[in-house]
Amino acid sequence: MVGWYMAAGNLRGDDNVSPQSGNEVLNYYHRHLGDYAKDTTHLNVVEHGVYNLLIDWYYGTERGLPAELVYRIAKAFTAEQRAAVDFVLAEFFQLQGGIWTSKRCDKEIKKAQHRMGLARQNGKKGGRPANLTKTPGDTALKPMGFHSPVNRAESSPISNLKNKNSEGLKSLPEKELRTGAAAQK
Repeated sequence: MVGWYMAAGNLRGDDNVSPQSGNEVLNYYHRHLGDYAKDTTHLNVVEHGVYNLLIDWYYGTERGLPAELVYRIAKAFTAEQRAAVDFVLAEFFQLQGGIWTSKRCDKEIKKAQHRMGLARQNGKKGGRPANLTKTPGDTALKPMGFHSPVNRAESSPISNLKNKNSEGLKSLPEKELRTGAAAQK
């Protein structure tokens, strides 16, 4: 899943406040790549662009698409572009009282509003609760992917070569060092 940051631009007209919750509107949403690919595999490139513009506006305003603005929202000015808008609307949206709605967008908005509400409550309490299972130095002592000592001088690849291999190289016969025969073994 990928998050996309976006804004609905000057078509919002509501000072960035959700009509449903009265709070800040989404500026981020989860994009489920597998679902998107499965549901849109039949779209051409223009239709993909139209669909993305429409759902970005939908998420950015947390409301359906006003029927009189859909061509403007989708930046559709030519006959081909307007036909793409009509196709995408018929495929993914439902017209209800002059507003194009999407069950999927409404579901994702509701989930996001719930997460934002929880974050708001945690913020009022002073932020996220502390994770008491970690010790303060855990991250510094065990960075991801490294299981060696924290002392960088001891664990650097160059110092390891100098410390471990310099004795082994000295013990090789001079001829093997020059020809690279030791490396072939």
